Amino acid sequence: MNSFNFHTPSDHKEEFQFKNKIRIEKISIGCENNFVEGVLSIPRSSEVSRNLIIFAHGSGSSRFSDRNIFISEKLLSLGFSTLLFNMLTEQETRLDRITNEFQNNVPYFSKRLVAATEFVGKDPSFSNYFTRIFFFGSSVGGCAAIHSAVQLSSMKPTITGILARGSNLTLCDQKSIDSLSIPIMLIVGELDKEMVKINEHYYRKLFINCPNKQYRVIPNATHLFPEPQALEELSNFTCDYFQSFFK
Repeated sequence: MNSFNFHTPSDHKEEFQFKNKIRIEKISIGCENNFVEGVLSIPRSSEVSRNLIIFAHGSGSSRFSDRNIFISEKLLSLGFSTLLFNMLTEQETRLDRITNEFQNNVPYFSKRLVAATEFVGKDPSFSNYFTRIFFFGSSVGGCAAIHSAVQLSSMKPTITGILARGSNLTLCDQKSIDSLSIPIMLIVGELDKEMVKINEHYYRKLFINCPNKQYRVIPNATHLFPEPQALEELSNFTCDYFQSFFK
């Protein structure tokens, strides 16, 4: 496993200095005879970096999601480690664009998230470093995060908390919803009307075994948060949520 550094133009000196303080690992995650690529980022000389946030993107996205990269860099600046990886192979991504085969396939996305989590939990390069793992899931990735957290409930390091952004929770199986026993935050955009209705219902009526559940609505935001300040507000909620585990 080889480290590599960002190559940043000289007129972005401040950005380069920030990224040069981070250990970057390109990783290849195996799952049922397939491999997906990811980037693991670990801030140097930070005790907080022993806490890893794994991003689970939705269908039609990838580890190159501008939204997830933006939020990842915010978290890295606070000392958290992050893992962004492709939930689908290149061939699967091309197929999904044509057929939507994986669009709502929570079990399939969960398999990949479990594989990625077990990779960092068992690989000798990282298994003794990370003490806690969190999931940040977008759309179907949020549902996969819930399903995977239940499946990995006895794993060390422990899955400590979930943030699900704009997720259609009706895609989750009821057993996972009832069995989830770690904190979860649900975030939706105010103008994403269907997701607001679904998430508010699940927040009020379900997740009965979660020790701490939270629900946030970003004003004037749609599903992908393209509106001015919407992504910034989403990242602020995200950072505050994960930092709350240290208070």
